[in-house]
Amino acid sequence: MSGTNHRQLKAMVSLGAVGLTGISPQIAAAQGTGEAVTLDPILVEGAGGSNSNEAATGVGGRMLGATIKETPQVVTVVPAEVIKQKNITTLEEALRNVPGITLSTGEGRGGSNGEQFRLRGLTAKGDIYNSGLRDFGAYTHDTFNVESVQVIKGPSGEAFGSGNLGGVINQTSKRAHLGDANEVSGTVASGLRTRETLDMNKQLSETSAIRFNLMNQNGYAPDRDHVTVKRTGLAVDYGLGLGTDTEWHLGYQFLKGDGKPDYGQPMGQDSDGIYRPLQEFDIPGYGRDVSYVRSTDKDETEAHMLTSSFSHKVAPGFTITNDTRISKFERDFSATNPAACSAACITNLRAGRDVALSYGAGGGMTYDQEGWGFQNLTTGQFEFEGGGLRHKAMVGLDVTFQKDDRTTGTWTGRTSNQTILNPRYDYPNATVAYDNAGKTKAKSHSIGLLFADRVWFDNQWSVQGAARADYFSSSFDGAVIGSTTKVHGESETSRLSPSLSLIFEPNASSMAYFALSRTWRPLGTDIAAAVNSFEPPTSDASYEPERSDNVELGGKVDLFNGALGLSGAIFQTRKTNSFTVNDDGTVTNGGLDAGQAIRVRGIELGATGNITPDWTVMAAYAYLDSEVQGGKGVTSNVGNDAPGVSKHNVSLWTNYNVPQTLASLPGQFSVGGGVTYASEYFADAANTGEIPEAVSLDASIGYETDRYRVTLSANNLTDHDNYSSAFNAVRAVPMAGRNFALTVAAKF
Repeated sequence: MSGTNHRQLKAMVSLGAVGLTGISPQIAAAQGTGEAVTLDPILVEGAGGSNSNEAATGVGGRMLGATIKETPQVVTVVPAEVIKQKNITTLEEALRNVPGITLSTGEGRGGSNGEQFRLRGLTAKGDIYNSGLRDFGAYTHDTFNVESVQVIKGPSGEAFGSGNLGGVINQTSKRAHLGDANEVSGTVASGLRTRETLDMNKQLSETSAIRFNLMNQNGYAPDRDHVTVKRTGLAVDYGLGLGTDTEWHLGYQFLKGDGKPDYGQPMGQDSDGIYRPLQEFDIPGYGRDVSYVRSTDKDETEAHMLTSSFSHKVAPGFTITNDTRISKFERDFSATNPAACSAACITNLRAGRDVALSYGAGGGMTYDQEGWGFQNLTTGQFEFEGGGLRHKAMVGLDVTFQKDDRTTGTWTGRTSNQTILNPRYDYPNATVAYDNAGKTKAKSHSIGLLFADRVWFDNQWSVQGAARADYFSSSFDGAVIGSTTKVHGESETSRLSPSLSLIFEPNASSMAYFALSRTWRPLGTDIAAAVNSFEPPTSDASYEPERSDNVELGGKVDLFNGALGLSGAIFQTRKTNSFTVNDDGTVTNGGLDAGQAIRVRGIELGATGNITPDWTVMAAYAYLDSEVQGGKGVTSNVGNDAPGVSKHNVSLWTNYNVPQTLASLPGQFSVGGGVTYASEYFADAANTGEIPEAVSLDASIGYETDRYRVTLSANNLTDHDNYSSAFNAVRAVPMAGRNFALTVAAKF
């Protein structure tokens, strides 16, 4: 039945029985007899794919132990079909389809603090997970081995532990499954980019299979001079006991990146005193392609990930699981940091006079990094009757270790003599020397005990309580970047992260909830993504962890027999005791978050699934109202908008499978289209740097048969000037204008 969902078939069979062409012969013959009617089987060809409603999908790996529908918080999913239709190749591209996410430096572009996504304005650079376990290291995350991307919004410390003040980004990996399935594809895209992938799944026995994924990509970032994009990936997953009570997966993933980090363009001071990206000033001869990348810049990464995932159903209602990950990562990094352009600088540029480029962080950081991480999560999941009430409980032990070593480098022959209008790229005589004596070392340990229990009072009302006790310690030895003074720092905290939810389910297809949660983020949680591999506070800052509190009222409902899922929530999140990293790597009660309390409140609405068997939709809207509130740091920022928070955020993607009677071809034609929008936002707490609104109109055309697949995708059809990220009132990274990608795949 071409993978058609059973619930969709029921509706289609009902329509077929009394369909547009008249009453079926069986019903006509049985009219007035009172006899039951048995209809002939109906074979539906080209009736669309499987159900696109992700509500019944598990969320967050073992940590949450529930489906998206059952989780009392907002969860946005970028599913496999959307990744394929839009030719999404990186995690950053996937997250552009999730409203309420901004970036401070650009994922994978070598941001000064590594990856720095913001969920609802709160930093999430260390909150990237893969199949429920931490994804250690800072590198460009490719989607070649990703099934879907889940964004769990709101503090989730009761499940995931230290960090995740604004939420968690979880990538679900491709796993071995029963049945053979093979596909090879090639892509040609704007920027002279080429990409080849191979996805092979082979069933080995009745309960075992192995899956291979390969990827190679090469080319340039479209509309950005000298910014290269090159990645190679390999993944294998071996599954045993598939479809049985005892299942085990052993997976390995290798990803190598070799590109140029893009720190974007300067921001310039406008007539109203606000700094905006330079290309917003209509400077003659200046456009989105101008970059300040130099031949010495590099972002060479290697990431190895070995994961074991085991589950055993001991008895009905009792399952134990054990997941283990060991990761090793390396990064050889050097960047150019353009600094801001003053009002006088703007005047000269508009008059056609070139201006020397100013730099931040001494022109740009250079370092060699290597580290590794370990995590083991063991859980017991129980369903039982106790005290006359039904329970669904989980207990777990989570142990994590991270280690990160850095060696800083100094260039000679790389003079800081670029100009804004005519930047120099080649520095053939430049050499770099690494300070092995000044190597920095950082490490962290954590142990978490977690407990959750959902208790039903009747068929409609239930309460879910969860708590996680974490012991977290971290240490740092070495010199902070930009200083020769040796520093030793240690941090040790023990905190309890609780959550409590009241859930009302009037029927099987809908639920409403009221939820409270709290999460802590100690120093050292993000050592792999931090400038110094640690974040030692200055004398006026506190070693106390950051704290995030959330209150949320929401609901979820399934329509059309579960084919379409709707969700909505209103919430407020407040973060206190903020600390952050400055451009030179030091930590103060200043910089991005101004060292002050931040309050974000808003509304989120979502729809995902099938409107008809042939018509799918993924839509979301987020309204976010933010404010810098009282706390430590600069009091003049109190009352300002929080940095990195766009007030209005829209994401829409819809795809329609053209009926074969219209296409008159044996395969399946499909057309897709959508828009992403984010209103303007401030990049700093002082509200002196503004990023303009972003609009991208996207489309795709696809044709698929049993053996072949062809997809043409187009992004930013209106050629709007958009920016992927920003850093304070200093710089912003332009996104590509109108760009295209053509993929041809063969299935065998």
